[in-house]
Amino acid sequence: VILFNDTNLSRGRRQAAVEYLSEFLGNELPPDLKVMLIRYDGGMRVEQPFSEETDEVISALERIKGSASLSRRFDENRILLEIDTATTATNTVGSEFRRSQEYLEVSARSLLQDIDSYADRTVQQVRSNLEDQKQLIRSLSGLNGRKAVLLVTDGVEQRVGQMLYGAWAEAFEDVPGFELEARRAILQSNRNNLTREFNELIHYANGHRVSFYTLSSMGSGLARASSAERRRIDTEGLAINQEISEEVTMAYVAGSTGGRPLGNSPALAAQLDEVSVELGSYYSLAFEPTHLGDGKYHRLEVRLKDMKGVGIRHRDGYMDVPLTDRIVDRTLAAAVHGIDDNPLGITLATNGAFVPRDDGTVLVPVIITVPIGELVLIPSEDEHRGQISILLTVKDDRGRLSPPQMREYPVPVPNAELASALNQGAGFTLRLAMRPGRQRIAVGVRDDIARTEAVTAIEIFVDGTQSEGEADRQ
Repeated sequence: VILFNDTNLSRGRRQAAVEYLSEFLGNELPPDLKVMLIRYDGGMRVEQPFSEETDEVISALERIKGSASLSRRFDENRILLEIDTATTATNTVGSEFRRSQEYLEVSARSLLQDIDSYADRTVQQVRSNLEDQKQLIRSLSGLNGRKAVLLVTDGVEQRVGQMLYGAWAEAFEDVPGFELEARRAILQSNRNNLTREFNELIHYANGHRVSFYTLSSMGSGLARASSAERRRIDTEGLAINQEISEEVTMAYVAGSTGGRPLGNSPALAAQLDEVSVELGSYYSLAFEPTHLGDGKYHRLEVRLKDMKGVGIRHRDGYMDVPLTDRIVDRTLAAAVHGIDDNPLGITLATNGAFVPRDDGTVLVPVIITVPIGELVLIPSEDEHRGQISILLTVKDDRGRLSPPQMREYPVPVPNAELASALNQGAGFTLRLAMRPGRQRIAVGVRDDIARTEAVTAIEIFVDGTQSEGEADRQ
Protein backbone atom coordinates (compact mmCIF):
# COMPACT_ATOMS: atom_id res chain seq x y z
CA VAL A 1 0.00 0.00 0.00
CA ILE A 2 1.37 3.42 -0.99
CA LEU A 3 -0.12 5.86 1.55
CA PHE A 4 0.21 9.61 0.92
CA ASN A 5 -0.53 11.56 4.10
CA ASP A 6 -1.87 14.78 2.56
CA THR A 7 -2.55 16.32 5.98
CA ASN A 8 1.21 16.77 6.35
CA LEU A 9 2.92 16.62 2.99
CA SER A 10 4.60 19.36 0.98
CA ARG A 11 4.06 19.50 -2.77
CA GLY A 12 7.79 19.14 -3.46
CA ARG A 13 8.14 15.93 -1.45
CA ARG A 14 4.98 14.50 -3.01
CA GLN A 15 6.12 15.25 -6.56
CA ALA A 16 9.54 13.71 -5.94
CA ALA A 17 7.96 10.57 -4.48
CA VAL A 18 5.53 10.27 -7.41
CA GLU A 19 8.41 10.51 -9.89
CA TYR A 20 10.50 7.83 -8.17
CA LEU A 21 7.51 5.54 -7.54
CA SER A 22 6.48 5.77 -11.19
CA GLU A 23 10.00 4.69 -12.18
CA PHE A 24 9.73 1.68 -9.88
CA LEU A 25 6.30 0.72 -11.22
CA GLY A 26 7.58 1.08 -14.79
CA ASN A 27 9.89 -1.90 -14.23
CA GLU A 28 8.88 -5.54 -14.31
CA LEU A 29 7.57 -6.43 -10.87
CA PRO A 30 7.69 -9.82 -9.16
CA PRO A 31 4.67 -12.05 -9.83
CA ASP A 32 1.67 -11.79 -7.50
CA LEU A 33 2.74 -8.37 -6.21
CA LYS A 34 -0.32 -6.13 -5.90
CA VAL A 35 -0.13 -2.38 -5.34
CA MET A 36 -2.74 -0.08 -3.84
CA LEU A 37 -2.73 3.73 -3.66
CA ILE A 38 -4.42 5.63 -0.81
CA ARG A 39 -4.51 9.38 -0.19
CA TYR A 40 -5.27 10.49 3.36
CA ASP A 41 -6.89 13.92 3.77
CA GLY A 42 -8.77 13.27 7.00
CA GLY A 43 -10.24 10.08 5.52
CA MET A 44 -8.67 7.13 3.71
CA ARG A 45 -9.41 7.82 0.03
CA VAL A 46 -8.70 4.76 -2.12
CA GLU A 47 -7.32 6.25 -5.35
CA GLN A 48 -6.49 2.82 -6.76
CA PRO A 49 -7.56 -0.55 -5.29
CA PHE A 50 -5.08 -3.43 -5.19
CA SER A 51 -3.96 -4.18 -8.72
CA GLU A 52 -1.24 -6.05 -10.60
CA GLU A 53 -1.67 -3.59 -13.50
CA THR A 54 1.04 -1.04 -12.77
CA ASP A 55 -0.24 1.31 -15.49
CA GLU A 56 -3.38 1.84 -13.39
CA VAL A 57 -1.33 2.75 -10.31
CA ILE A 58 0.92 5.12 -12.32
CA SER A 59 -2.17 6.88 -13.68
CA ALA A 60 -3.50 7.26 -10.13
CA LEU A 61 -0.15 8.70 -9.03
CA GLU A 62 -0.31 11.28 -11.81
CA ARG A 63 -3.80 12.30 -10.69
CA ILE A 64 -2.63 13.17 -7.18
CA LYS A 65 0.71 14.66 -8.19
CA GLY A 66 -0.55 18.26 -8.20
CA SER A 67 -2.83 18.06 -5.16
CA ALA A 68 -2.80 21.07 -2.86
CA SER A 69 -0.26 20.99 -0.03
CA LEU A 70 -1.65 20.83 3.51
CA SER A 71 1.74 20.64 5.21
CA ARG A 72 1.97 22.06 8.72
CA ARG A 73 5.28 23.65 7.63
CA PHE A 74 3.28 26.67 6.45
CA ASP A 75 2.01 27.38 9.96
CA GLU A 76 5.42 26.68 11.47
CA ASN A 77 7.18 29.07 9.11
CA ARG A 78 4.53 31.76 9.62
CA ILE A 79 4.87 31.65 13.41
CA LEU A 80 8.68 31.67 13.23
CA LEU A 81 8.56 34.69 10.94
CA GLU A 82 6.22 36.53 13.32
CA ILE A 83 8.53 35.77 16.26
CA ASP A 84 11.44 37.17 14.27
CA THR A 85 9.44 40.28 13.30
CA ALA A 86 8.48 40.96 16.92
CA THR A 87 12.02 40.64 18.27
CA THR A 88 13.53 43.02 15.70
CA ALA A 89 11.31 45.90 16.91
CA THR A 90 13.24 46.60 20.14
CA ASN A 91 16.36 48.35 18.80
CA THR A 92 15.14 51.83 19.73
CA VAL A 93 15.63 54.25 22.67
CA GLY A 94 13.56 56.60 24.88
CA SER A 95 9.81 56.67 24.48
CA GLU A 96 10.11 54.64 21.29
CA PHE A 97 11.83 51.96 23.34
CA ARG A 98 8.99 51.87 25.87
CA ARG A 99 6.43 51.56 23.10
CA SER A 100 8.46 48.80 21.46
CA GLN A 101 8.62 46.94 24.78
CA GLU A 102 4.83 47.16 25.12
CA TYR A 103 4.51 45.86 21.55
CA LEU A 104 6.92 43.05 22.36
CA GLU A 105 4.93 41.97 25.42
CA VAL A 106 1.64 42.01 23.50
CA SER A 107 3.23 40.10 20.63
CA ALA A 108 4.74 37.53 22.98
CA ARG A 109 1.38 36.74 24.59
CA SER A 110 -0.39 36.60 21.24
CA LEU A 111 2.27 34.34 19.70
CA LEU A 112 2.22 31.96 22.67
CA GLN A 113 -1.54 31.62 22.27
CA ASP A 114 -1.00 31.00 18.55
CA ILE A 115 1.52 28.25 19.30
CA ASP A 116 -0.82 26.67 21.88
CA SER A 117 -3.62 26.66 19.29
CA TYR A 118 -1.32 25.18 16.63
CA ALA A 119 -0.12 22.46 19.00
CA ASP A 120 -3.63 21.51 20.19
CA ARG A 121 -4.90 21.36 16.60
CA THR A 122 -1.92 19.31 15.42
CA VAL A 123 -2.16 16.85 18.32
CA GLN A 124 -5.78 16.14 17.42
CA GLN A 125 -4.92 15.76 13.72
CA VAL A 126 -2.04 13.36 14.41
CA ARG A 127 -4.12 11.28 16.82
CA SER A 128 -6.96 11.07 14.30
CA ASN A 129 -4.49 10.10 11.58
CA LEU A 130 -2.94 7.35 13.72
CA GLU A 131 -6.40 5.97 14.57
CA ASP A 132 -7.28 5.85 10.87
CA GLN A 133 -3.98 4.11 10.13
CA LYS A 134 -4.87 1.50 12.76
CA GLN A 135 -8.20 0.92 11.01
CA LEU A 136 -6.35 0.51 7.70
CA ILE A 137 -4.00 -1.99 9.35
CA ARG A 138 -6.94 -4.00 10.65
CA SER A 139 -8.53 -4.04 7.20
CA LEU A 140 -5.28 -5.30 5.67
CA SER A 141 -5.05 -8.14 8.17
CA GLY A 142 -8.30 -9.47 6.70
CA LEU A 143 -6.48 -10.09 3.39
CA ASN A 144 -4.21 -12.97 2.50
CA GLY A 145 -0.48 -12.53 1.90
CA ARG A 146 2.25 -10.32 3.32
CA LYS A 147 1.31 -6.66 3.64
CA ALA A 148 3.52 -3.58 3.61
CA VAL A 149 2.60 0.11 3.86
CA LEU A 150 4.88 2.73 2.28
CA LEU A 151 4.15 5.96 4.19
CA VAL A 152 4.81 9.21 2.31
CA THR A 153 4.72 12.20 4.67
CA ASP A 154 6.69 15.29 5.68
CA GLY A 155 7.71 13.67 8.94
CA VAL A 156 6.28 12.56 12.23
CA GLU A 157 6.38 15.05 15.09
CA GLN A 158 6.46 13.03 18.30
CA ARG A 159 6.50 16.05 20.64
CA VAL A 160 4.17 18.48 18.94
CA GLY A 161 5.25 22.13 18.95
CA GLN A 162 8.66 21.47 20.51
CA MET A 163 10.53 23.64 18.02
CA LEU A 164 8.02 26.52 18.18
CA TYR A 165 7.91 26.58 21.98
CA GLY A 166 11.70 26.52 22.04
CA ALA A 167 11.93 29.35 19.53
CA TRP A 168 9.42 31.43 21.54
CA ALA A 169 11.33 30.87 24.80
CA GLU A 170 14.62 31.76 23.12
CA ALA A 171 13.13 34.98 21.74
CA PHE A 172 11.24 36.23 24.82
CA GLU A 173 12.96 34.77 27.89
CA ASP A 174 14.73 38.11 28.56
CA VAL A 175 11.53 40.16 28.43
CA PRO A 176 10.70 41.30 32.01
CA GLY A 177 7.94 39.19 33.51
CA PHE A 178 8.22 36.41 30.90
CA GLU A 179 10.86 34.24 32.61
CA LEU A 180 8.26 31.79 33.99
CA GLU A 181 6.35 31.77 30.70
CA ALA A 182 9.55 30.84 28.90
CA ARG A 183 10.05 27.86 31.21
CA ARG A 184 6.40 26.83 30.76
CA ALA A 185 6.81 27.00 27.01
CA ILE A 186 9.78 24.61 27.13
CA LEU A 187 7.75 22.14 29.22
CA GLN A 188 4.58 22.43 27.17
CA SER A 189 5.82 20.28 24.30
CA ASN A 190 6.44 17.44 26.76
CA ARG A 191 2.71 17.46 27.52
CA ASN A 192 2.09 17.02 23.79
CA ASN A 193 4.15 13.83 23.72
CA LEU A 194 2.62 11.28 21.33
CA THR A 195 5.04 8.44 22.10
CA ARG A 196 2.25 6.25 23.50
CA GLU A 197 0.15 6.70 20.35
CA PHE A 198 3.04 5.77 18.06
CA ASN A 199 3.81 2.69 20.16
CA GLU A 200 0.15 1.66 19.85
CA LEU A 201 0.42 1.97 16.06
CA ILE A 202 3.51 -0.28 16.11
CA HIS A 203 1.70 -2.82 18.29
CA TYR A 204 -1.28 -2.79 15.93
CA ALA A 205 0.94 -3.29 12.88
CA ASN A 206 2.81 -6.18 14.49
CA GLY A 207 -0.39 -7.71 15.86
CA HIS A 208 -1.93 -7.71 12.38
CA ARG A 209 1.19 -8.66 10.38
CA VAL A 210 1.70 -5.36 8.55
CA SER A 211 5.14 -3.78 7.98
CA PHE A 212 5.78 -0.06 7.57
CA TYR A 213 8.30 1.47 5.20
CA THR A 214 8.86 5.22 5.39
CA LEU A 215 10.36 7.77 3.02
CA SER A 216 13.24 9.81 4.37
CA SER A 217 14.25 13.23 3.02
CA MET A 218 16.89 13.94 5.61
CA GLY A 219 19.16 15.86 3.27
CA SER A 220 16.53 18.30 1.99
CA GLY A 221 15.01 18.56 5.46
CA LEU A 222 18.27 19.59 7.07
CA ALA A 223 18.91 22.09 4.29
CA ARG A 224 15.52 23.67 4.96
CA ALA A 225 16.08 23.65 8.72
CA SER A 226 19.46 25.35 8.45
CA SER A 227 18.37 28.01 5.94
CA ALA A 228 19.36 31.63 6.54
CA GLU A 229 15.76 32.63 7.29
CA ARG A 230 15.57 30.20 10.19
CA ARG A 231 19.08 30.75 11.55
CA ARG A 232 18.25 34.33 12.52
CA ILE A 233 15.89 33.11 15.26
CA ASP A 234 17.13 29.57 15.76
CA THR A 235 20.56 29.94 17.31
CA GLU A 236 20.24 26.66 19.22
CA GLY A 237 19.51 24.55 16.15
CA LEU A 238 15.91 23.81 17.16
CA ALA A 239 14.73 23.17 13.59
CA ILE A 240 17.63 20.82 12.86
CA ASN A 241 16.90 18.89 16.06
CA GLN A 242 13.26 18.58 15.04
CA GLU A 243 14.14 17.26 11.57
CA ILE A 244 16.43 14.65 13.12
CA SER A 245 13.81 13.72 15.74
CA GLU A 246 11.10 13.27 13.10
CA GLU A 247 13.33 11.07 10.95
CA VAL A 248 14.29 8.98 13.99
CA THR A 249 10.61 8.48 14.85
CA MET A 250 9.78 7.35 11.32
CA ALA A 251 12.77 5.00 11.30
CA TYR A 252 11.61 3.60 14.66
CA VAL A 253 8.09 2.90 13.35
CA ALA A 254 9.52 1.19 10.26
CA GLY A 255 12.21 -0.83 12.03
CA SER A 256 9.91 -2.00 14.82
CA THR A 257 7.42 -3.47 12.33
CA GLY A 258 9.98 -5.33 10.22
CA GLY A 259 10.30 -2.60 7.58
CA ARG A 260 12.91 0.14 7.11
CA PRO A 261 13.23 3.76 6.06
CA LEU A 262 13.82 4.41 2.37
CA GLY A 263 15.37 7.47 0.76
CA ASN A 264 13.07 9.84 -1.15
CA SER A 265 15.73 10.15 -3.82
CA PRO A 266 16.60 8.78 -7.28
CA ALA A 267 17.68 5.58 -5.50
CA LEU A 268 14.11 4.90 -4.35
CA ALA A 269 13.20 2.71 -7.34
CA ALA A 270 16.13 0.38 -6.64
CA GLN A 271 15.25 0.24 -2.93
CA LEU A 272 11.64 -0.64 -3.74
CA ASP A 273 12.89 -3.43 -5.98
CA GLU A 274 14.63 -4.83 -2.89
CA VAL A 275 11.44 -4.45 -0.82
CA SER A 276 9.35 -6.29 -3.44
CA VAL A 277 11.84 -9.16 -3.33
CA GLU A 278 11.68 -9.18 0.48
CA LEU A 279 7.90 -9.49 0.41
CA GLY A 280 8.21 -12.77 -1.48
CA SER A 281 11.39 -14.11 0.13
CA TYR A 282 11.61 -14.53 3.89
CA TYR A 283 11.83 -17.03 6.72
CA SER A 284 8.72 -17.71 8.75
CA LEU A 285 9.48 -18.76 12.33
CA ALA A 286 6.74 -20.22 14.52
CA PHE A 287 6.34 -21.17 18.15
CA GLU A 288 3.45 -22.07 20.43
CA PRO A 289 2.87 -19.52 23.21
CA THR A 290 1.44 -20.46 26.58
CA HIS A 291 -1.28 -17.81 26.21
CA LEU A 292 -4.01 -17.49 23.60
CA GLY A 293 -5.70 -14.26 22.59
CA ASP A 294 -4.90 -12.40 25.80
CA GLY A 295 -4.92 -9.00 24.00
CA LYS A 296 -1.47 -8.10 25.36
CA TYR A 297 1.72 -7.09 23.57
CA HIS A 298 4.59 -9.57 23.78
CA ARG A 299 8.21 -8.77 22.95
CA LEU A 300 10.17 -10.98 20.56
CA GLU A 301 13.90 -11.46 20.18
CA VAL A 302 15.49 -13.43 17.35
CA ARG A 303 19.18 -14.33 17.58
CA LEU A 304 21.52 -15.64 14.92
CA LYS A 305 23.99 -18.29 15.98
CA ASP A 306 27.43 -18.66 14.35
CA MET A 307 26.47 -16.80 11.16
CA LYS A 308 29.03 -14.05 10.66
CA GLY A 309 28.22 -11.43 8.08
CA VAL A 310 24.50 -12.17 8.17
CA GLY A 311 21.96 -9.65 9.42
CA ILE A 312 18.36 -10.07 10.46
CA ARG A 313 15.34 -7.80 10.53
CA HIS A 314 12.14 -8.76 12.33
CA ARG A 315 9.21 -7.37 14.28
CA ASP A 316 10.03 -6.39 17.84
CA GLY A 317 6.91 -8.11 19.17
CA TYR A 318 3.30 -8.98 18.50
CA MET A 319 -0.14 -8.24 19.86
CA ASP A 320 -1.90 -11.45 20.82
CA VAL A 321 -5.15 -10.43 19.14
CA PRO A 322 -8.28 -12.03 20.67
CA LEU A 323 -10.08 -14.43 18.35
CA THR A 324 -13.20 -12.29 18.63
CA ASP A 325 -11.35 -9.45 16.86
CA ARG A 326 -10.87 -11.48 13.69
CA ILE A 327 -14.40 -10.82 12.41
CA VAL A 328 -13.85 -7.09 13.00
CA ASP A 329 -10.72 -7.13 10.84
CA ARG A 330 -12.41 -9.06 8.05
CA THR A 331 -15.42 -6.74 8.07
CA LEU A 332 -13.14 -3.71 7.82
CA ALA A 333 -11.41 -5.45 4.89
CA ALA A 334 -14.79 -5.78 3.18
CA ALA A 335 -15.51 -2.08 3.77
CA VAL A 336 -12.13 -0.74 2.63
CA HIS A 337 -11.12 -3.26 -0.03
CA GLY A 338 -14.49 -4.62 -1.13
CA ILE A 339 -13.61 -8.26 -0.46
CA ASP A 340 -16.37 -10.88 -0.36
CA ASP A 341 -15.80 -14.12 1.57
CA ASN A 342 -19.24 -15.51 2.20
CA PRO A 343 -19.37 -19.24 2.95
CA LEU A 344 -22.55 -18.77 5.02
CA GLY A 345 -24.40 -17.25 2.05
CA ILE A 346 -25.58 -14.14 3.91
CA THR A 347 -27.38 -11.44 1.92
CA LEU A 348 -27.79 -7.67 2.38
CA ALA A 349 -30.61 -5.39 1.28
CA THR A 350 -31.74 -1.84 2.02
CA ASN A 351 -35.48 -2.15 1.35
CA GLY A 352 -37.73 0.02 3.45
CA ALA A 353 -38.34 3.62 4.41
CA PHE A 354 -35.43 6.08 4.27
CA VAL A 355 -35.87 8.83 6.85
CA PRO A 356 -33.93 12.13 6.55
CA ARG A 357 -33.02 13.51 9.98
CA ASP A 358 -32.58 17.04 11.28
CA ASP A 359 -28.80 16.61 11.60
CA GLY A 360 -28.46 16.03 7.84
CA THR A 361 -28.04 12.25 8.04
CA VAL A 362 -30.47 9.65 6.69
CA LEU A 363 -31.78 6.69 8.65
CA VAL A 364 -31.32 3.62 6.41
CA PRO A 365 -32.73 0.19 7.32
CA VAL A 366 -30.27 -2.60 6.49
CA ILE A 367 -31.71 -6.11 6.26
CA ILE A 368 -29.32 -9.03 6.85
CA THR A 369 -30.52 -12.53 6.01
CA VAL A 370 -28.62 -15.58 7.31
CA PRO A 371 -29.51 -19.06 5.94
CA ILE A 372 -30.46 -21.16 8.97
CA GLY A 373 -29.29 -24.34 7.27
CA GLU A 374 -25.70 -23.04 7.29
CA LEU A 375 -25.66 -22.59 11.08
CA VAL A 376 -24.84 -25.13 13.78
CA LEU A 377 -27.88 -25.58 16.06
CA ILE A 378 -27.69 -27.10 19.53
CA PRO A 379 -30.68 -29.36 20.32
CA SER A 380 -32.64 -29.14 23.56
CA GLU A 381 -35.95 -30.52 24.78
CA ASP A 382 -38.15 -27.97 22.96
CA GLU A 383 -35.96 -26.36 20.34
CA HIS A 384 -32.72 -26.18 18.41
CA ARG A 385 -30.79 -23.00 19.16
CA GLY A 386 -28.05 -21.23 17.28
CA GLN A 387 -26.09 -18.12 18.21
CA ILE A 388 -24.64 -15.54 15.82
CA SER A 389 -22.80 -12.23 16.04
CA ILE A 390 -23.40 -9.53 13.43
CA LEU A 391 -20.96 -6.71 12.82
CA LEU A 392 -21.58 -3.67 10.62
CA THR A 393 -19.46 -0.79 9.41
CA VAL A 394 -19.93 1.82 6.68
CA LYS A 395 -17.36 3.61 4.49
CA ASP A 396 -18.38 6.87 2.84
CA ASP A 397 -17.05 8.43 -0.37
CA ARG A 398 -14.39 10.35 1.61
CA GLY A 399 -12.95 7.13 2.98
CA ARG A 400 -14.31 7.66 6.49
CA LEU A 401 -15.31 4.53 8.41
CA SER A 402 -18.05 4.35 10.98
CA PRO A 403 -17.10 2.62 14.26
CA PRO A 404 -17.81 -1.12 13.86
CA GLN A 405 -20.98 -2.15 15.70
CA MET A 406 -21.35 -5.73 16.92
CA ARG A 407 -24.55 -7.31 18.18
CA GLU A 408 -25.31 -10.86 19.29
CA TYR A 409 -28.51 -12.70 18.39
CA PRO A 410 -29.92 -16.09 19.37
CA VAL A 411 -31.48 -18.16 16.58
CA PRO A 412 -34.15 -20.36 18.23
CA VAL A 413 -35.98 -22.92 16.08
CA PRO A 414 -38.84 -24.99 17.59
CA ASN A 415 -38.23 -28.70 17.07
CA ALA A 416 -41.53 -29.03 15.20
CA GLU A 417 -40.41 -26.42 12.64
CA LEU A 418 -36.82 -27.59 12.22
CA ALA A 419 -37.20 -29.34 8.85
CA SER A 420 -38.79 -26.36 7.14
CA ALA A 421 -36.58 -23.79 8.89
CA LEU A 422 -33.41 -25.33 7.48
CA ASN A 423 -34.49 -24.08 4.04
CA GLN A 424 -35.27 -20.57 5.27
CA GLY A 425 -33.30 -17.56 6.38
CA ALA A 426 -33.23 -15.64 9.64
CA GLY A 427 -33.72 -11.93 8.96
CA PHE A 428 -32.31 -9.08 11.04
CA THR A 429 -32.98 -5.39 10.44
CA LEU A 430 -30.58 -2.71 11.69
CA ARG A 431 -31.14 1.00 11.15
CA LEU A 432 -28.03 3.03 10.40
CA ALA A 433 -27.61 6.81 10.25
CA MET A 434 -25.67 7.65 7.07
CA ARG A 435 -24.54 10.79 5.33
CA PRO A 436 -25.94 11.49 1.86
CA GLY A 437 -23.72 10.20 -0.92
CA ARG A 438 -22.19 6.91 -1.99
CA GLN A 439 -21.68 4.45 0.86
CA ARG A 440 -20.30 0.94 1.15
CA ILE A 441 -22.01 -1.15 3.83
CA ALA A 442 -19.95 -4.11 5.06
CA VAL A 443 -21.33 -6.83 7.28
CA GLY A 444 -19.63 -9.72 9.04
CA VAL A 445 -21.51 -12.67 10.53
CA ARG A 446 -19.97 -15.21 12.88
CA ASP A 447 -21.57 -18.50 13.87
CA ASP A 448 -20.57 -18.37 17.53
CA ILE A 449 -21.02 -22.12 17.97
CA ALA A 450 -19.18 -23.37 14.88
CA ARG A 451 -16.73 -20.41 14.87
CA THR A 452 -17.28 -19.94 11.15
CA GLU A 453 -17.41 -16.47 9.63
CA ALA A 454 -18.62 -14.70 6.51
CA VAL A 455 -18.26 -11.14 5.23
CA THR A 456 -19.86 -9.31 2.34
CA ALA A 457 -20.62 -5.73 1.28
CA ILE A 458 -22.93 -3.68 -0.93
CA GLU A 459 -22.60 -0.17 -2.31
CA ILE A 460 -25.56 2.19 -2.16
CA PHE A 461 -26.29 5.81 -2.93
CA VAL A 462 -28.09 7.65 -0.15
CA ASP A 463 -30.24 10.53 -1.39
CA GLY A 464 -30.71 13.06 1.39
CA THR A 465 -34.00 14.25 -0.14
CA GLN A 466 -35.83 10.93 -0.47
CA SER A 467 -38.15 9.88 2.31
CA GLU A 468 -38.90 6.29 1.44
CA GLY A 469 -38.04 3.59 -1.00
CA GLU A 470 -34.88 1.72 -1.73
CA ALA A 471 -31.44 3.22 -2.29
CA ASP A 472 -29.83 2.71 -5.66
CA ARG A 473 -27.52 -0.28 -5.40
CA GLN A 474 -24.56 -1.14 -7.58
